[in-house]
Amino acid sequence: MNRKHNNIKFIFEAEKDGKLPFLDVNIFREKGDFVTSVYRKDTFSGVYTNFISFIPLEYKFGLVYTLLNRCFCLTSDLSKFHMEVETLKKLFLKNGYSKRFIDTCISKFLNKMFTIKPVNVTVPKKELFIILPFLGSFSSITKKQLGKSLSQNLKLCKLRVIFKTTNRLKNYFRFKDVVPKPLKSCQIYKYTCGGCNASYIGKTFRHLKVRVSEHQGVSPRTGKVLKGTSSTSVRDHMLICDHKVEWDDFTVLGNEFNHNLLELKESLFINRDKPSLNRNIFSQELSLF
Repeated sequence: MNRKHNNIKFIFEAEKDGKLPFLDVNIFREKGDFVTSVYRKDTFSGVYTNFISFIPLEYKFGLVYTLLNRCFCLTSDLSKFHMEVETLKKLFLKNGYSKRFIDTCISKFLNKMFTIKPVNVTVPKKELFIILPFLGSFSSITKKQLGKSLSQNLKLCKLRVIFKTTNRLKNYFRFKDVVPKPLKSCQIYKYTCGGCNASYIGKTFRHLKVRVSEHQGVSPRTGKVLKGTSSTSVRDHMLICDHKVEWDDFTVLGNEFNHNLLELKESLFINRDKPSLNRNIFSQELSLF
């Protein structure tokens, strides 16, 4: 097939000493039959989660159970499984696990795999999830107490406790830059005149800079005065009060990306502050007032 085209480069791997690794399985011949065991690369370092790592104890149990189950599934007979278990014991001892902890995990795993349990047909329990911060040993005690309390009072429910840490590196750094105030949209703003202290509350679905420029009567791009601009309450008051509208006269009261909620919030702010320059009493009818 390689001679069919210059870009075709098929390769093959031949067995060595009757052995041939395939993915995580080591296949070799023994007494005229194929036998399998766990395959580890030459670069395998044997480094796993150290026992002194600050993680829940269930994670450490889970690591041992996972590797035991991997050996159990990939080995073709119990003798090979026994050899792999002895290898795992040495690896876990090097990673800080005590011999007693390892033997306990192996005993529980074997009992689970070889003990025949009676099948009881019951109503499936409803799983309830709760997320708690991980606080070391105190978290394990809390989980046991919650599970015990739930099993006594809600027997048809099963509690699933998920531990999470709040002190993550991403919480201390922003992934994106903060959007500048003039470029924010869907805002509720308040204008306070610097000359007579008159006020106006409004909303805008566009960038705040565009709406403020309309009140100023200038172009939002160039800042030049526009002719024939539409009339606004703020712009009309500026002509009467003879006070130039500045950026510092505007403050953001809130935001909401849903248009109906934005109008409702604007009406609530108008009803609360009662600004003197608002032509309408509210943006959306408030049935409660």
